[in-house]
Amino acid sequence: MQEFAKEMGFKLLTSTPYYAQANGQVEAANKVIIGLIKKHVGKKPKNWHKTLDQALWACRTSPKEATNTTPFQLTFGHDAVLPVEIYLQSMRIQRQGEIPSDLYWEMIINELVDLDEERLHALEVLRRQKERVARAYNKRVKGKTFIMNDLVWKVILPMDRKNKALGKWSPHWERPFRILKAFSNNAYEIEELTEDQRILKVNGKYLKKYKPFVHEVKIITT
Repeated sequence: MQEFAKEMGFKLLTSTPYYAQANGQVEAANKVIIGLIKKHVGKKPKNWHKTLDQALWACRTSPKEATNTTPFQLTFGHDAVLPVEIYLQSMRIQRQGEIPSDLYWEMIINELVDLDEERLHALEVLRRQKERVARAYNKRVKGKTFIMNDLVWKVILPMDRKNKALGKWSPHWERPFRILKAFSNNAYEIEELTEDQRILKVNGKYLKKYKPFVHEVKIITT
């Protein structure tokens, strides 16, 4: 893919799996395209390369809920003419021949002039939908804040790393750490309470309050 990108002259950007905000839209777009391909090649899987262009065309000319319009509309300023419209002779196909050539090109130019406004409108619709999703998500999220000298657990990164001996029983958190300093945007500087005394800077979403295991609790009786 990197060689293809270099040959075609576009920059290939990658994102980290730890930030769903960066790659969530890519994953969603890929899921839609894969779903379309599966529907088209279910009967003849070996001909997927012949139906790929049809799946991509369907994706680009279908209205998206996030923007209330089609990617084709946001690119060229008007909706694509579908083959079924030509076959059934829709109203705009019938009236297109009646428009003088000069007027037709003037209308096309006007559409391109108004395209920036339509893109800004689609961006505003997308922003409002993201805010609505964020509000619904944040209702179920419990905020985590820490202060200096708090003891915390830190998630083991990368998250999918497993101990070969323990397999699926591998621990996901390591301890203990102490909060040294709090920064803005929920970032913290922590110190490991071991002989290594590692000092790390991590986001608060990778930390949680330290609670000792039952066997670590000392019971004092009188």
